Amino acid sequence: PVFPASSPYVTVVGATMGPESGNIEIACQSRDGGLITSGGGFSSFFEQPIWQKEAIDAYFTTVSSENPPSPGYNPNGRGYPDVAFIGVAYEVMIQNKIRLIYGTSCAAPVFAAMITLVNSRLSEMGKGPVGFLNPTLYYHGGISGIFRDVALGSNNCCFYGNPDYENAVCCESGFSAVSGWDPTTGWGSISYPDLLNIFKDEGKLEASPTEEPTMEPSSTPTKKPIKLKPTAK
Repeated sequence: PVFPASSPYVTVVGATMGPESGNIEIACQSRDGGLITSGGGFSSFFEQPIWQKEAIDAYFTTVSSENPPSPGYNPNGRGYPDVAFIGVAYEVMIQNKIRLIYGTSCAAPVFAAMITLVNSRLSEMGKGPVGFLNPTLYYHGGISGIFRDVALGSNNCCFYGNPDYENAVCCESGFSAVSGWDPTTGWGSISYPDLLNIFKDEGKLEASPTEEPTMEPSSTPTKKPIKLKPTAK
């Protein structure tokens, strides 16, 4: 797990790919041409927040029969990401040239911009800002099907030491996307109109992010994690 992505106090955005090429949306993964592999997993230190428990329970029920993850993680920790957006082939201007950039560093600002638009619209309606997002996102993710579910892809492969990005290096540890919430793409992606509808209709759900953080692990991992070589950025 990484920090601050594993913190329950933030909304974590994963990366997807596919629609930019006219294909189905899947988890962004370097072995399938995504250049980067979107991260995800479970925190070793932050306990699983109450607003996330039902989603994670459903994930383990689903994944146990489809593609169970290898041991080495804390199943009782805060799971991430929460949502996901396209993370490939963004056009930016660098030194007067158009270049393509990739990663969750693209996906997260897109979601943040959408939240800013939601706040602006709520202000026009005489309402306050969205506040802490996660309890509301998980409530609607579990009951409404308002998210575009991303149920294909995994995050156990990346490229290492190969400037041509030709050979993927895969490890035992990793997670696969499944129907519903998963530690690869979260609830999936969502359109701006649907995101706005979540917050403008019946107000926001109030919930505490989690209990006070502690440096003690929330539980003992299922097995000693495998040490891996660092991956190239």
